Amino acid sequence: MLQSLARGSVPVNGRALSGLFPIVWLIVQNECRQTCLSSDPMSSIMDVAARNQTPGARERILETASRLFYRDGLRATGVDTIIAESGVAKMSFYRHFPSKSDLIEEFLRRRHDRWTVWFTKAVERRLKKRGAGMEVVADALREWFAEPDFRGCAFINAVAETPLPQAEQNAIARQHKEQLRSFLEKLAERLNWNDPKNS
Repeated sequence: MLQSLARGSVPVNGRALSGLFPIVWLIVQNECRQTCLSSDPMSSIMDVAARNQTPGARERILETASRLFYRDGLRATGVDTIIAESGVAKMSFYRHFPSKSDLIEEFLRRRHDRWTVWFTKAVERRLKKRGAGMEVVADALREWFAEPDFRGCAFINAVAETPLPQAEQNAIARQHKEQLRSFLEKLAERLNWNDPKNS
């Protein structure tokens, strides 16, 4: 390989290439052999680049709003506070979320997705124990209650803060509760409960 470099060309994938590209290719290959498990240096470069990417404006807004809405409440959290803490421009904020209501609705949808995934995994993990029954639900909830940032159910809180029952955020909250009830009914059926819908 060193002889090839001296001649100004380097074999890459069976082809003799010259110029700067093959030299860079060799350097990357050498670095990857020492630090990476992947045999494809380009995939390793892309992995490093992905890890170093900072979240986009929309993601920063959502993460900040999710934290503040849950901790402080929907009404108490103003748009200006979210903009300041997420580090985005006001124009950027309104480009992603034309109104605070749009942001609240997206917060609730994300909260539903994340909480449901966590709760399902927490329950299923406990069901693997011999003799486990419906008490695994209480055990999972107890784990949630013990979290330092626990502030109750985000959906019940949202309904309590929303005066209009037809508001979209209330519809999202109802959907969350319906899906949770469906999950518990199916769990009871798996555990051979009689008439789980009325249990």
